[in-house]
Amino acid sequence: MNPFVYLQRVGGDRFIGREEIIRTIEGAIFGSELTNLAIIGANKIGTSSLAYEKIFNRKFYEQVIPIWIPEVSYKNPSDFFALLVKKCADKLSSSAPTHGLAIEELAHKVFEALKSDYPGFPSWEIYNFFEDVFQKTNYITLFILDRFDKARDIFESEEDYFDHLRELAYNSTYGVKLVLTSRLNIEEIQNQAGSLSEFYGIFLTEPLGMFSERDLSIYFSKLSSIGVDTSAIYDSVLFYCGAHPYLLEMLGWHIVQEFQDNQEIDVHEIFANIDDSVRIYYNSLTRLLDEAKLLNPLLQILFESTDIVEGTDVNKLESYGLIKEIGDKDYAVYSEHFHNYLIKQYESSTEFAKELWPIWKKAEKALRDTITTTMSTEVGSDWIAQLGKSRPNLKKIFDECKSKQQDEIGSYDSGTLLDYSYPSDLFDIICSKALWREHFGSIFGEDIDHWKERKKFLAKCRTPLAHNREIEQHQRMIFEGYCKEIEGKLKK
Repeated sequence: MNPFVYLQRVGGDRFIGREEIIRTIEGAIFGSELTNLAIIGANKIGTSSLAYEKIFNRKFYEQVIPIWIPEVSYKNPSDFFALLVKKCADKLSSSAPTHGLAIEELAHKVFEALKSDYPGFPSWEIYNFFEDVFQKTNYITLFILDRFDKARDIFESEEDYFDHLRELAYNSTYGVKLVLTSRLNIEEIQNQAGSLSEFYGIFLTEPLGMFSERDLSIYFSKLSSIGVDTSAIYDSVLFYCGAHPYLLEMLGWHIVQEFQDNQEIDVHEIFANIDDSVRIYYNSLTRLLDEAKLLNPLLQILFESTDIVEGTDVNKLESYGLIKEIGDKDYAVYSEHFHNYLIKQYESSTEFAKELWPIWKKAEKALRDTITTTMSTEVGSDWIAQLGKSRPNLKKIFDECKSKQQDEIGSYDSGTLLDYSYPSDLFDIICSKALWREHFGSIFGEDIDHWKERKKFLAKCRTPLAHNREIEQHQRMIFEGYCKEIEGKLKK
């Protein structure tokens, strides 16, 4: 039997260590007062396994109903909140006394309200449901929302659904508590959705990083238990994997298979056979870092100077477990193999990428000019102030632009306010529903979702291009096509 598994959630005897964060979980979830908890970690670091094994799968809950909500189970806000109600109703009906509670009738009211054409979101029916459940049963409903990053897409709306979820989890009247797992921190998820809610503030946030020294000793003891001479392979395993749980699981599984087949182990040869899978993972990890605006700081820390990197970015990278301090302002990544991969990332620069940058700058200028001209003409010269008063999510963009502009006054031509905006900011202005309907829809054509898709893709590719880092061939072609589409629309 192989003591490792890496293609599925890890549980039971195969779950390794994590004693420190488990103690925190026990205090937060199983202590005298239940706390909302967010477990944040990079791809395949083990957040889902930890939440499932140590929270959802825990035995002997008292007056708490744990409910697992997987990422793939909802597609829009109505689906999401209906699912919360349905899961709670199903669990109560099957495993908890209802004390005369007409659970199906209450749930039916919620479903009907969510389907109705009533203007606005029928949050009152959802609140009433959970309030009645809690008052009549005294059971706390503990929702474990796995991979909560998806909320940035489904909650992207002028209706701030994060506020509705905050009300449920923060107001003790409803008897609801949340455990979230995600890759990005909750505030970043909200920012990407355009939310100004204080939702992120109700959580105890716990980062999940690499294995501890104790966890590593448990890992190697599993190899020793089947006869592997771990002293002979220890350095090689750490060279490739460091203390990364997923990579250690993957390599460990193949080491065991090779040992059981041949009684001999060549770690370098084994790793060569899984190199493609590892690089797929590295690519997904760097995409996450790029999305979190941490890839460039990571490369600067490793290959330029820590002094030019914001301290908050250093802290975030440390919390992911991707870097560790090895001297005064001197950092190393979690494994030498990943370090070598990042060297190539840092050095990669293609002529194609350099050619794309001018194309993007033209499209970006066209967007800024169109917004400025349209709003100045149709709203007035003080359009920024007017939007700032009526639309808080846009005010946040303008305030950040003003701050950047102020920093550069006296250094050189400070430019217009929108010169300090990000591409995603420009699309947030254009795709704001009221502004789209009144001003921009007739200019851009298509539908609003068409341009939201382009926003996400262009914003994703812009950062690596700005730093002359390579993007994939098909992405380059799409990027160029989108830029030309923008120019074509705005020349009409």
